[in-house]
Amino acid sequence: MKIYRYEMEDGGGPYFTFDGAQRKTGQKIQENFNYVFGCESEEQLKAYFKGKEKEIKDCEIIVRDIPDEYITKLKKQVIFPKFLINGQTKLNK
Repeated sequence: MKIYRYEMEDGGGPYFTFDGAQRKTGQKIQENFNYVFGCESEEQLKAYFKGKEKEIKDCEIIVRDIPDEYITKLKKQVIFPKFLINGQTKLNK
């Protein structure tokens, strides 16, 4: 399934680095959190971050192909294991 995420250079999202440090403080508060978040479409992703343009200004939309069996659907997002990002080719690069 194609999953859309706002990511920075390190593979992390707008709020946390890939290794779990909070971007604003540098504090590692998600060290044991082995999942990342995304959306099922670019439209859903943009809607989720509507009004939060300041947080995503340094991000780009990355599309990843994640096997369905690894995806857990939440109300407005999906989560999948972080290890699937390591070394994976981005679909839109």
